[in-house]
Formats: sequence, C-alpha cells, structure tokens
Amino acid sequence: MFIFSVGVNFDDPEFHRSASDAEPNPQSIPPSDLKVQPSSKLVFNAPFDSPVTYSIKVSNAGGQRAVGVQVKSSSSRLSVNPAGELLQAGQSSSIAITCKPFNTEGKVGNDTVTVEWSNAPNNVKQFNAAALFPASAAKKHKDITIEYNV
Repeated sequence: MFIFSVGVNFDDPEFHRSASDAEPNPQSIPPSDLKVQPSSKLVFNAPFDSPVTYSIKVSNAGGQRAVGVQVKSSSSRLSVNPAGELLQAGQSSSIAITCKPFNTEGKVGNDTVTVEWSNAPNNVKQFNAAALFPASAAKKHKDITIEYNV
C-alpha cells in the first residue's frame, strides 16, 4: 500500500466545500432595515428667501453587511449632500437636505426625498453608485415627505 500526501488536510471542512456551498452574492439578498431619522416627514418653514438646511440621519443598525445608500429628491428646489454613502454595519451618517430659495406665490405642494439602499458587494470599499445599485440588486427604499409651511 502506498500513501501519497501533498500537504492536504482531508479533515479540513474547506477541502469538502463544493461550489454550491459558496456564499451568495450579497446583492441578491434583500438588505436589512436601515434606520432613518426623521422617519416620515421633514418640515421647512417660511420665509423661503434664503437656503435652509436640515439633516436626516441614516444608520445601518440592522445587519452585519455594509450597505450602499443613495438619497434622491423629487424636486429641483431641494438638494442632497452627500447623495450617496457606503455604511458599514453599525455605522451612521448625516445627509444634508437643503431647500433652495423659491417663490411661494400660488399653491406649494409637498415633495419627497427617497432613501434607497442595497447590500454592498464584498469588494466595494467606497461609494460607487454603478457597483452598489445595478438593476439586478435587491433594494429597499423609504420615502420622506417634505412639507412646506408657507
């Protein structure tokens, strides 16, 4: 009987792993919930003759994966900074929502800011919208109503 060994430990579980045991792509898994504060509404008060900025806080408190977060506005009178972040598990960030000056004559309707997030691929180390938000990624979103007190 001849035994040939090249430094392989046959008792090692890694030796017996198959391709089907590989960790799934994080972006194919729905992300955990993101904590957003305020959670439903942000109010800007008149006069609207100079820029006014309020912040929302986003926290990746629900999981063990990094998530990409992007924030978009439904209105040209609002700007968002930063528009995107990569948040590690347990990390938080403040996003500035700025209301630009505008004329309040006539009816002023409410606007919306949408916070969207997706699990980050393991190799992404900074915010990159193309890598974090491909069409195939499982995403979640939260809408925050922007109200104007005229």
